[in-house]
Amino acid sequence: MDLLLRNTSDGIFVIAKNGQITVFNDACERITGYKREEVLYQAGVCRKVFPCRRNSDSNLSPMICPGYDLFVEHKEILPREQRIRTRDGRMRWVECSYSPIYSPDGAPLYFIGILRDIAERKRMEERERLMERLSTLSELVGGLAHEIRNPLGIIRSAVDIVANEERPSAQRQEAALFIRDEAERLNRTVQALLNFVRPKQGSGDPIDIGRLIERVVSYYAPERREFRIMTRIEPDLPAVRCCSDAFQSVVLNLILNADQAMDQGGTLTIEARRLGGGLQLVFRDDGPGIDPEKLETIFEPFVTTKKQGTGLGLSIVAHIVKAHQGTIRAENNPEGGARFIVELPDCFVESSDETDCDR
Repeated sequence: MDLLLRNTSDGIFVIAKNGQITVFNDACERITGYKREEVLYQAGVCRKVFPCRRNSDSNLSPMICPGYDLFVEHKEILPREQRIRTRDGRMRWVECSYSPIYSPDGAPLYFIGILRDIAERKRMEERERLMERLSTLSELVGGLAHEIRNPLGIIRSAVDIVANEERPSAQRQEAALFIRDEAERLNRTVQALLNFVRPKQGSGDPIDIGRLIERVVSYYAPERREFRIMTRIEPDLPAVRCCSDAFQSVVLNLILNADQAMDQGGTLTIEARRLGGGLQLVFRDDGPGIDPEKLETIFEPFVTTKKQGTGLGLSIVAHIVKAHQGTIRAENNPEGGARFIVELPDCFVESSDETDCDR
């Protein structure tokens, strides 16, 4: 037994019911910095080696020492991770597991503790958390750039309309108002980023989804002349409970996705219809379709089949739809091409209702 206690890399200690440490092996000395003679059979030393975050009159620390659970509360003692203060004042992460020792009549007498140094594991976990935060930041910045670049392209198209003196005055004025509206939307996008890191409540009005679709389509600047957009909006659709700016991004990103997917041009058909008490939007193109192996991952960040694609557009779309309690799926059309189906359940509202744009 002495050989085992001396050569194991894990700390092994035993604490009696009176709170005194009766066994303290070499690994315990190495991990805690305390010498065996400093801790064995010393009253109150349990709280010194395994410090408590509050004062206690008991020799057993109710915040740290599992003896409090075993001897006072008569509860099962569970493994735990905790920080201890070493003899030289440094804080160190350890993992502890315990086994009680009972008398013949079932009364708890001692418990054996196994102490494991997990400082390196904690450092690795912290590095992983840092990498995750950096990855999230990178994705957030990329998504923000993506969201800004699309409206800027449309603004540029509207500027061409304004600058063209041969265009009707009413059309040029409408394009100018659109530029103003898009500039305000870009400002709201920046504000949404600030709200992301400093969340606050917000609201939006019920919207005419058909009008929103037609408005985005009318000012979309296709990447090639051969790209055409057709709309099939069910008449008299009720107002929809959703955030206008967010769903404008959904429509715009799905249009852009179809445009970029059809290198040789083609037609995108956008349909909006009732589906039970909710709304169904279908974006159907006659392009090359989607690689079946990518159908399951197409909404994940950075998944793209385009040379110039960021892989964020569809991820942003999926995030917005999910935030509105909806679903989105991608399929290949039997006749060729792809379709994206967005469904929002129970989203129709009366015009007097209000919605939460930041849900």
